[in-house]
Amino acid sequence: ADRSARVVSMFLKAADIGHAGKPLEITRRMTIRIHMEFFAQGEEERELGLPISPLCDRNEVNVAGSQVGFLHHLVIPLYKAVHFFVTSDEFLNDCLNRLEANLSHWQSSNPCVCTDDIPDKRSSCDSTVASRGVFPQEQIVKLINGFE
Repeated sequence: ADRSARVVSMFLKAADIGHAGKPLEITRRMTIRIHMEFFAQGEEERELGLPISPLCDRNEVNVAGSQVGFLHHLVIPLYKAVHFFVTSDEFLNDCLNRLEANLSHWQSSNPCVCTDDIPDKRSSCDSTVASRGVFPQEQIVKLINGFE
């Protein structure tokens, strides 16, 4: 039972971070969304005088570098463990190979997202929403798709 619970937990975590193994455009959009949340948290921590959590300081984070670390140290090892249980060639070709390709892309000299591509919460939302640090879903979709 304990082993089964650990396997299920591993699969749930793999699903949670599965965007990293999707086509690059999906990965790019999710990276922007995730960093919007991280940077909003960091801004709130700064306003409250709290230490800023790792990956949440817009002034310090290198988005491409954070993705390299995320893929190299967490996602790819986790998905290799998943591959131990799901041994299909389709899984290998569709996911693990894409993870490696996305890692190569983030390591390239011209990654698809940099810190300047992540909108600031104050310029992205109306003032009442921004003051709460919440992004309405419609606003996120507009930002991700490049609409004002």
